[in-house]
Amino acid sequence: MRMSRSGFAAVALLTAASTARAQQALTIAYDFRADSPATHLGDVTLRVSGALPESTLIQLPAWYPGRYAIFNFAANVQEARATCDGAAVPAPKLDKQTWVVRCPTRGRTAEVALTYRVWWDDLSGSFSQIDSTHVNINPG
Repeated sequence: MRMSRSGFAAVALLTAASTARAQQALTIAYDFRADSPATHLGDVTLRVSGALPESTLIQLPAWYPGRYAIFNFAANVQEARATCDGAAVPAPKLDKQTWVVRCPTRGRTAEVALTYRVWWDDLSGSFSQIDSTHVNINPG
């Protein structure tokens, strides 16, 4: 199974940019793959392109609209790794739902990508499930 769509999930992108840079448009695109759906694992790649600063924070939401509770959507994220313009860079976790992607200062960065694996096996109104018969994804 493969799905690609711009703006697929409710992932917030925060940057440590100046006011002028923060007003520039960024393009955010997602790629989702479930090559072995019986394992309940899916692979997500988030790509952000535009004039990016040296450090980019990528944060998964803690809540989902219409659900009046805090959820830990990032709890099932595994193997997060990042690239800056195609070159591998560290992506340490800042807190339970935020990753910091620091790009080398060799001019402006055109694209930051964060790729991670997610375990989804909770078929409810709040979470997601992947198995050999279907994919049900909560965008959070």
